[in-house]
Amino acid sequence: MEVVVEGRSVRSDLEHVAFPVLKLVSEARNEHGMRQQDWKRYREFCTRKTHRIRSTLHLTHTEAAQAAKGARTNVRQRKRRARITPEMQSQANKGKGNEFVRKCIALDQVEDARPLELLLFEAEHAWASAEEIWAQQDAAETSRSVLRRRSLTRGRRAVHSAEQLKMLVDALGGVLDVSAQAQCAAYVGMVHSATLFIKGHWEETLKHCAVTRELLNTIAECAPTSRDEALASSFLDTMDAQVRFAAYSLGETEQDTKVVAERVATPDACEQVLPGYKQLVEKLERAHGSRATDKQPLQLHWRSYTIPVHSFELHDAVVRVNEEEAQLQNYLASTQETRMPRGSAPRAKRARLSHAQRNAKRRGRAAGDVSRQESAQRAIHGELDSFDRVLGALGDADEAVRQLVEENAQALQKSHSARYEAAGLDLRRAHEFLMYRLLSVRIERNMRLVDEVQAKAAKREDKARALLHARKTNTNAKAPVPPPRPSQKRPGPGSRAKRPRTSPKKVQRKPARSGTAARARQHRAAREQRAQDVAEAKTERRAVRIVPGIAKLLDNIDNSLLAIGGLEMVEGEPDVSSLMEAKRFYYSAVLLTHLGHAFSLHGLYAEALLLAQRGELYLRQATQALELAEGAEDQDAAFAPQLLQNSDALPTQQEKLHALRQDVTTALQASRSSAPSMSLQETKSGQTLYQHALRHVSFEPDDLRLVVEQARADGKPVEDEAMEEDVEAEPAPVATEAAQPEALDDVPVGAYDPGNALLEEEEAAAAANQRSSRSWLGGWFRRA
Repeated sequence: MEVVVEGRSVRSDLEHVAFPVLKLVSEARNEHGMRQQDWKRYREFCTRKTHRIRSTLHLTHTEAAQAAKGARTNVRQRKRRARITPEMQSQANKGKGNEFVRKCIALDQVEDARPLELLLFEAEHAWASAEEIWAQQDAAETSRSVLRRRSLTRGRRAVHSAEQLKMLVDALGGVLDVSAQAQCAAYVGMVHSATLFIKGHWEETLKHCAVTRELLNTIAECAPTSRDEALASSFLDTMDAQVRFAAYSLGETEQDTKVVAERVATPDACEQVLPGYKQLVEKLERAHGSRATDKQPLQLHWRSYTIPVHSFELHDAVVRVNEEEAQLQNYLASTQETRMPRGSAPRAKRARLSHAQRNAKRRGRAAGDVSRQESAQRAIHGELDSFDRVLGALGDADEAVRQLVEENAQALQKSHSARYEAAGLDLRRAHEFLMYRLLSVRIERNMRLVDEVQAKAAKREDKARALLHARKTNTNAKAPVPPPRPSQKRPGPGSRAKRPRTSPKKVQRKPARSGTAARARQHRAAREQRAQDVAEAKTERRAVRIVPGIAKLLDNIDNSLLAIGGLEMVEGEPDVSSLMEAKRFYYSAVLLTHLGHAFSLHGLYAEALLLAQRGELYLRQATQALELAEGAEDQDAAFAPQLLQNSDALPTQQEKLHALRQDVTTALQASRSSAPSMSLQETKSGQTLYQHALRHVSFEPDDLRLVVEQARADGKPVEDEAMEEDVEAEPAPVATEAAQPEALDDVPVGAYDPGNALLEEEEAAAAANQRSSRSWLGGWFRRA
């Protein structure tokens, strides 16, 4: 494609054209196979792209005759004709003077950026074709010289298209901004460098690569946004590999590409490679100085090292994560709740709608209602809280960097270069950092949800307690006695009114003692006791009802901490790894505390004691792990609990476990039946509790029996123990001969044998008959 500039001028109505060269090239390469070094796929994409642009601009050779006549025919209305062979075409064109006319792009015909995109993707098509042919030299049967010649032919075509693009951009002048002109010049340098790299002219390759790298570095420094800086930095990584290989081919031992590029890219070399380089750089710096920007390089910081963000796809994801995290921190600083409010105004009471009104509102047909799309967006916005937004942004960023890591690994298998190795290391570190942040926010969200569940449960308990107190108060209050009303009976004729008593009665009559008031008090006390029992039973059911949900949240926290501990970034830091281990032990102790309360409410005291014992063991392990976690204060502040810096989280949890052991021991001493309640395993929530508990302890019968014996031994009063010691110290009285047979009758001798059960029953019955037959008369005759 030729560009006609001489004798043409820019259209007067053309004010500004946006042409981000680096963005267009990067998006096209990343989306169409270049991440996997699939040259064929990218070449086919460029073919389709250039054909679409040619058709849009009417620059195809098939439409030349119709465009000259000014007629535009519809392709769908054409009749299907037989396929024309080359011989038929030759016979038809004989004597007509068939002559090829090359299409061109005139300066005065440029109305938008499409002609520039056509030249750009023609250069990309030729460059991809050259690289594809050059990559076939190991697998193809054709000789290396033939493939080199074909590849260089496509490379020269790419350089020609790039130079035509540069000429058109320079002719447009002020229509394009300075950044677009600099990016176009850098693209021309990259195409020249790739062609010279295939030729093997290492000195010229090093010069062109160094100059192009310096221009890209200037573009990155003068970029208005950090995203544009990341975009230019991604092309800098591409040039570093060529600079390093060209310097190595020339025998240089310097490994730092920046030093090599600064040494080679002298002012004379820059002007020789890219004419007008100095003026272009001055325009960039002047435009950057006149533009007030707060651009900061986007980086991820993890302890002692910094992770650069060179990929603009990852840049957009990280920027979104930073925005959502800032919004979350601002919200948490003002409130302790997890869910974001839907509006700044107080929430009005929801109006009750009929079934038809609800359906109409759902379809968006209610009068004065918003559109369906706006209502759907508002509903989705209301369902997501602040933590969900951050988790969604972190999930998207993690997926983006995971895809970049996989594509870099595939490219590294095809081309073992230092650029892919360095980029892969940064991408893996970024992936682990984003995974660490994702799991940290998830832990913080789950812990706040646990606090909210407990707060709501406490609020329900306070409300139930207030209702019970109000009921007691209303029951105990006596009804006011109404004043006696005057008799409505009129006095009869001749009757006289009763004279009022002037002195009080001498004898006061005592009230009757029928027992009605006492029975009423007893009934009232019985009703209060029943209400109290019902309220306590409801309180226990409500306390057990929230435990499965809390256990699930704490179990998710445990899984997240396990995932954090498995990251290479955390394993390489012993203090951070010890801190995560201590937090995991702490949350396990919290889980076992809740499970112990649930088991004790169901009468499973042995299981509750075993859970409390294991929870105390976890707290001791957490204390030991914290001794090796000095220096991880920043990671400790990422999510609760903060165990370092004299935190009281572990002592508080120790007190809760100690109180649980005391309560269970007291209940065990007060309980008469040794058989535990099995109702917990019959419910679905109880089975869930058993599943969570069995991950930490195994309810072996020997362990349960041992822990019960230990609890009963520890729970005996001091007076009883002293009395038993005194009894054991005194010598046992010797039984007399008359008393010995009766004392041995009821004592079983030896182990129980089911085969002798009938014989033992008969002996016991005979002994009982013998004792009953000993009357006073029979004894008198025996004594006589």
